[in-house]
Amino acid sequence: MNISLKNIYKSFEDNMVLRGVSLSIEDGEVIAIAGENGAGKSTLMKILSGALLMDSGEILIDGKSVNFRNPQDAMNYGIRMIYQEMNLIPDLSVAENMFLVDENHKYGHLFVDKKMMLSDAKQFLEKLGIDIDPNTKVSKLSVAEQQLVEISKSLVKEAKLIIMDEPTAALNKEEVNRLFEQIHKLKENGVTVIYITHHLEEIFELADRVAILRDGKVVLLSPTKDVDQSQLVLAMVGKQIDNFYPKERNTNREIISLEVLGLTCKPYFKNISFKVHKGEVLGIGGLMGSGKSELLHCLFGDIPLSSGKIIVGGKTIDIHKPNDAIANGIGFLTADRKQEGLIMDMSILQNLSIVSLKNFVKTLGYVDLKKEANETKKFMKQVNIKTSNFDMTVRHLSGGNQQKVVFGKWMMTKPKVFMMEEPTRGVDVGAKTEIYGLINQLTREGISIILVTSDIPELVAMSDRVIIFKNGEIVKELVGDLINQHNILNYSMRGEIVDKH
Repeated sequence: MNISLKNIYKSFEDNMVLRGVSLSIEDGEVIAIAGENGAGKSTLMKILSGALLMDSGEILIDGKSVNFRNPQDAMNYGIRMIYQEMNLIPDLSVAENMFLVDENHKYGHLFVDKKMMLSDAKQFLEKLGIDIDPNTKVSKLSVAEQQLVEISKSLVKEAKLIIMDEPTAALNKEEVNRLFEQIHKLKENGVTVIYITHHLEEIFELADRVAILRDGKVVLLSPTKDVDQSQLVLAMVGKQIDNFYPKERNTNREIISLEVLGLTCKPYFKNISFKVHKGEVLGIGGLMGSGKSELLHCLFGDIPLSSGKIIVGGKTIDIHKPNDAIANGIGFLTADRKQEGLIMDMSILQNLSIVSLKNFVKTLGYVDLKKEANETKKFMKQVNIKTSNFDMTVRHLSGGNQQKVVFGKWMMTKPKVFMMEEPTRGVDVGAKTEIYGLINQLTREGISIILVTSDIPELVAMSDRVIIFKNGEIVKELVGDLINQHNILNYSMRGEIVDKH
């Protein structure tokens, strides 16, 4: 199936997202599409998959003009899309999500044959090498596990073209390798794959060709073998980025901002103790399920602690709910910005100020709107949100700008300790360097950072110290030259319990 997109235009309100995009997609190829957040990648693919209507332009399939009014129209041509924002129903099981669309009524008409559905789901997941119980409710899964279910759901149906929008954003290296195996198999079977990614190394590993979008236009289209990473970055951002990780090292080891002693949260981790110094970035490494993510949620009051002490600024505190953490100067940028970090249909202003709203309340309980607006504008400028309209809903912002709103929201609370889980997930190289700059700015101000990220080069480059989690325990602390990718992977997978004496 050969596809041609011709002169595609699309706007949202007064924001022109696509400006005459033309692109050919060849039968049975893997074509990577990259570009900064807001370049128009996801919008173009949503048009091709029938989720959005274009303002003008044409889609040709095997030379014939088609009109997709909805996703079902695109599915009728064998086009399926795996979205970055997962389309799963939380209260249904993995199997029910995988076989939600059952056109041939294989599992029944009025009554569903759940036993057969579970059996089929189990076989399919095993074939993909995915170790998830198909009877589990999706709401009980981690973000990474949900991403694997989303991918499985799209592969269940026979497809001629599969569009993958940042499919590896929440996956660890082993899961990424399994996904790549599936993509290679799809290609061998004649399925075309459009692969949207911010990870440039994935482009060279997977793609036959690469297309770069910038400001709603295709600025580079080339066989992958004919370009290198620096050319792709230059095409994406319009300039060369010389210092991708602009880390400023912390040398202050005097003042302790946060100390935890004997922290236990069953069944996730046990007897965890560590310190974070003022202005320090403490990185936390470990595989998915090691307990590192749950640690942040426990410190924020999302998950109740079983035992242990939390000391902030020399004072022992009790945290039973997020309000307790916020009141004691702890902020938390979560891994899932759309579900947990933002209220998508509220404005930039409202999202920025929502945690700090008490600072703008007058004596009688009214919000001082002028003060709120002035403070919000200041933080919009500080985090460089690329829009002048703070009344725009965050849904219409690019992923990078949405992440900056989350940063700005917590910066407005003036935290003592700022916990970050996957702070650059799903953002482009330009936005990443800006976020690293914000981390430097925060540490200069004496704010302590706890950084949890599956991006190991990021963990190495941005951390002053790294502790490694395995099976709910700290197995190693790395400092100085010992902070490298080999050591992080080695201790994350093999483990070595540290001498606690």
